Amino acid sequence: MTPAEPLFIESIQICEGIPQNLLYHQQRLDATRCTFFGPEAPALILDDWVQVPLPYHKGLVKCRMVYGREVEDVCYQPYVLRPIRSLRLSHSSFIRYDYKNLNRNEINFLYAQKGDADDVLIVRGGGRIT
Repeated sequence: MTPAEPLFIESIQICEGIPQNLLYHQQRLDATRCTFFGPEAPALILDDWVQVPLPYHKGLVKCRMVYGREVEDVCYQPYVLRPIRSLRLSHSSFIRYDYKNLNRNEINFLYAQKGDADDVLIVRGGGRIT
C-alpha cells in the first residue's frame, strides 16, 4: 500500500465574475506541483478550471480548488469577511505552511487555542510571525 499523495488548496478571489491574480495563483500551483510531483507532472492550467458559474458573477466570491497531480475539486461560495478585532499569539516550532496543504491539522490545533480572540497569529521558531 502506498501512502496517499498530498493534496493542496488554491483559494482564488472572484470579483464580479472575474478571477483575481490568476497569474500569481498559477505560479504558486506550478511551483507546488513541481516540488511534490516533479517537472514531468502534466500541466494544470487554471484558466481551464476556474470557470465561474453565472450565479457567482455578482459581488465577491471564493473559488476553492483542491489539487494534487490532478484537480480533485473546484467549488464556489460567497466570500464572507470575518471581522477581526482581537488576535492571540500562538507559538509553534513545528508548523510549516510553505505550501497550502489540504491537511490543516496543525493550523486547526493552534486555532483551537484562540480562546475569546477572533483569530490567531502563529509565531514560528525564531520569532517569525505567519
